[in-house]
Amino acid sequence: MPASGEVRYTFRIRHPDVLERGRAQRVTLEAYIDGNLAAPTAEGSTFQLQDAAGDDVVATAAITGVADDVAYYDILAASLPSTLELGRRYLETWSLVMPDGTTRTRTREAAITRFQWSNPVCDDDLLAEYSGLLTDFGGVETSLQRFLDLAADQFLRRLWRVGEWPDIIVSISDTFEPVRELALMYAFKDLYRAKPTDRAKTLWDHHRDAAAAAFTTMTYEVDRDLDGLADDDNRSGPGRVIHRNAAPRRSLARSGRW
Repeated sequence: MPASGEVRYTFRIRHPDVLERGRAQRVTLEAYIDGNLAAPTAEGSTFQLQDAAGDDVVATAAITGVADDVAYYDILAASLPSTLELGRRYLETWSLVMPDGTTRTRTREAAITRFQWSNPVCDDDLLAEYSGLLTDFGGVETSLQRFLDLAADQFLRRLWRVGEWPDIIVSISDTFEPVRELALMYAFKDLYRAKPTDRAKTLWDHHRDAAAAAFTTMTYEVDRDLDGLADDDNRSGPGRVIHRNAAPRRSLARSGRW
């Protein structure tokens, strides 16, 4: 927290940054006050990226700029060479000159990965079960991308908290169910707030419980030695290892009342 007499800026950090080796990438940090973006001043604002030992991957340097009131830094591909160790223990440090003239320093966790996880769920996967979902929003939503993004952020935070990270997951399709259930949970939660019907509340509750169950029972093939291939035929899950000859997981059946 800032001192009692200072402006209390909010710095939005939805999940750790995931940086792919060998590719140029842009990182950003959003600052807010009173519900609006608070644009820092580019002059005097800096960015730094360190590894687990505290050594510089990107030495402290001026941020690249401010676009649409958001500070950003462009990391060069050369700064993320193939020799860089893969892992989660990286740290970004942002020092931003804020509108009130003070410099605020904030850190953000980061991971260096072989590739970046991408959301395996799209609008069609949600509309396949609830074809009228967009219509239910009365034209307010033109796509379901907002809920897919919320679901992806929540899924990544859950993985990070249990000490996992999706770059080791070889079978990406195995992450489909928990992300899909989270997206539907957020959609019906939002719909219930706009139109508080029994149906919306029932489906909100159902997909919330289904998302929790899907994450708990999720298993996948992993690449813990980071050579790009599955280590073996065993399957792992958040915090555990399950052998392929174990009992199959149960699936949630959709009730006929929906």
